[in-house]
Amino acid sequence: TWGMIKINFYMISSFTKIVLLALSLVVIQVHTQNCVPDQLHLSLGDAYYYSNRNDQTSPNTKHMATIVFQTQDPCQDAYTEVLLSSGQMVRLKASETNTIDISDPNRQLHYTTNVHVFKLYDTPEGTHTYKCYGNSSEEATKSDQFRLPTLTPSSQGTKVLVYGDHDIRMGMSTFNSIANKARQNSGEYAAVIGLGDYGYDFQDENGGVGDSYMRAMESFASTTPFMGIAGNHEEYLNYTFFNFRFRLPLYDQFQNTYYSYNLGLVHYVCFNIHYYLKHVDVREQMLKWFKEDLENANEESNRKQRPWIVAVAHKPFFTSVRYPAADTSKDYGNYTCLLYTSPSPRDRQKSRMPSSA
Repeated sequence: TWGMIKINFYMISSFTKIVLLALSLVVIQVHTQNCVPDQLHLSLGDAYYYSNRNDQTSPNTKHMATIVFQTQDPCQDAYTEVLLSSGQMVRLKASETNTIDISDPNRQLHYTTNVHVFKLYDTPEGTHTYKCYGNSSEEATKSDQFRLPTLTPSSQGTKVLVYGDHDIRMGMSTFNSIANKARQNSGEYAAVIGLGDYGYDFQDENGGVGDSYMRAMESFASTTPFMGIAGNHEEYLNYTFFNFRFRLPLYDQFQNTYYSYNLGLVHYVCFNIHYYLKHVDVREQMLKWFKEDLENANEESNRKQRPWIVAVAHKPFFTSVRYPAADTSKDYGNYTCLLYTSPSPRDRQKSRMPSSA
């Protein structure tokens, strides 16, 4: 097409020449904009899972954090630069670049995007600055600061922000509050924990709801690690719109379905409880992992360092409320029993096991 335009250029009027030149400038500008990093966010890496494992796996061999952003075009030369607190500059190539193309005629849905994933190794705790490049152009960039919490327990404890069941169309003030706390109190909050049901729903409006939600979420998720779990509103196409965006610990093994990590004095264990309900074939595998994870966290040496265990899910593992949306005791009774058999050191003198477990 460009060859034909060049061959016939001198055979047309001066006015048409100006129009063609203007159009070529517009096309070039649009192409550059398509590589601008979008929906930027970060999460803690596998090192925070391995920081108190008893299987001899060193957390130093695992990545400390994951940075993810999207572009409209594939932008295969995207990269990220990280200026460490020590003054050292590290340039990262994407560990993954995935083109997402989702079509569903029943919903009149055709959504496309490109996801770039960067893993940070050998990154010390502390505050660092990073800059994401969609391509080699300085115009296709986005930058921010982030702080990585320590891998070792701290007697001072660690603060996190927690939210869930959230829609920016009526709850933008929540995001503004989280962003203000995360940015004004630099480093005070180690992570933002999401409990599921984001946006209502990511796939709606041809995927536009998810894009808008993630752009708003960038106000805090680009500077404070986001550690979320999916809820029932993320179930569409087996959690595809949630999973292509996020890279939480143990993603390569479990694709955000379940994972755990350590922050301060707390061991967090996270479960997609709706996946467990719908996929009977993997229940035994999920329960086995859950049991082994709690057993490791409950080892005397580990429990002494991190006396608290927090279970994170969209629905509660146990509730006395008796209505279908909340009563999980029948389906998740095995999890409830495991949690009750992992008491804190304070409660080890007396069993809290419910009679139904």
